[in-house]
Amino acid sequence: MTTIETLQKIKDYYEKIRDIWQRLEHLEKLPTQLEELQMRIAKLEDRLKSRLGEACIHCGELAVRVVDTSPAGNGKSFHHLKCNACGFEHKRVVLPTGN
Repeated sequence: MTTIETLQKIKDYYEKIRDIWQRLEHLEKLPTQLEELQMRIAKLEDRLKSRLGEACIHCGELAVRVVDTSPAGNGKSFHHLKCNACGFEHKRVVLPTGN
């Protein structure tokens, strides 16, 4: 084997080692990236759980919930609504379903 062939083999081995090293560095970062993504997903899930209400006509937050219902006559009912974000309250007449 000539000197040039030996040097070429050394260069090839060096490039393989460098590629492996770069992959290892990338793999080393994955647990941290995965943990960050899991935290972001958990925060988004928490926000989604708290956003399942209707939009408030006062503040715009998706935090309006029905807190009470009462009869309004003729099969209708009143829904007493309250925004959990700003505290705004109002009533809505709800028609019976199926008519």
